[in-house]
Amino acid sequence: MGIILTIVIAVIIIYCILNSKLKKERNKIINKFGEPTWSSSDGIGVLLYDNLKKIIIYGEAIDYKDIIDFNINNDISYKKTISMGETISKGIIGGLLFGGTGAIIGASTTSSKIDTKIKEYKFNITIRNINNPYIEYETQSEEEAKRIAATLKLIIDNRENL
Repeated sequence: MGIILTIVIAVIIIYCILNSKLKKERNKIINKFGEPTWSSSDGIGVLLYDNLKKIIIYGEAIDYKDIIDFNINNDISYKKTISMGETISKGIIGGLLFGGTGAIIGASTTSSKIDTKIKEYKFNITIRNINNPYIEYETQSEEEAKRIAATLKLIIDNRENL
């Protein structure tokens, strides 16, 4: 019991320290650039300053004109599920009709379903910077990924007008 309590307290302390650092970093950026037009759900990963034509990703300010391209890689998880009720009922029916062999064959003919779920969206953004030509951003939120992708596409498509 004492070990679990110690671990819980340590996790809470680490969370508070990290959260405090993130808030300080966000405040530093806001003091420099002002309130963002939009920010990612964590409040610090992506900050969009449309009036300044800048996007800040993990603290790195990037001018719209310096964004060359982007792509998204999805981290997909696969989960195979088999209905136990269907397996048992098909095994019983096969067993009643054809004995032990029928039970095995009946149970083995159950259908399985593979569920796919995107665990993470990883953006690779190519920027005009010879020392650091790309930046990565990861999110687990589908809505946030759609918003960032649409924003980056608009920035790239309208780059000539900047």
